[in-house]
Amino acid sequence: MSDDGTGRGATLREAPSQIFLILATVAFSAMAIFVVASAAARYIAGAPFHFTEELVGLLFLIGTFLTFPHAATSRDQIRMTLFVEMLPRRAGMFSGLFSSLIVSIFSGWFCYALGKYAYTAFQFNTRTEQAEILIWPWMLLLVVLIASGGLIALVNFVHLASGRRADDPDNRNNEAPTP
Repeated sequence: MSDDGTGRGATLREAPSQIFLILATVAFSAMAIFVVASAAARYIAGAPFHFTEELVGLLFLIGTFLTFPHAATSRDQIRMTLFVEMLPRRAGMFSGLFSSLIVSIFSGWFCYALGKYAYTAFQFNTRTEQAEILIWPWMLLLVVLIASGGLIALVNFVHLASGRRADDPDNRNNEAPTP
């Protein structure tokens, strides 16, 4: 997708990760609401919700993984920039290629392994112990989130391999690729 200088192309590329980030905020907010509501129910009515612990754990897990595509898009993950910035330009580019490739490979492997577990959970209709919440839909959502982050890393790899900055596909700034 070409950017015409208005920033619309960059916005369209970042839109899915922004949606995931908003959903992460909703998941974390719901988690906080359930914790507060359960504590209130415990002290006011004498009986907490029976599903809160398990649902809060699932919401935390999903909320955390919902941020992965945004971190991959904005390249805000933890990086060792002090060392990379001391490298020559070509070595820095190789470092960025290697980093994107490792994230892509890890994401693919993680999706494969988690997909097998999700399929097994589906086959056995696995549920949580107390609230009996189905597990496989949550696991499948994790696969989708990790796959989207891996796809973003793969796109970054292609952009770096073609000599363009990963965050500037049209290379309007004619700057050196950043790792």
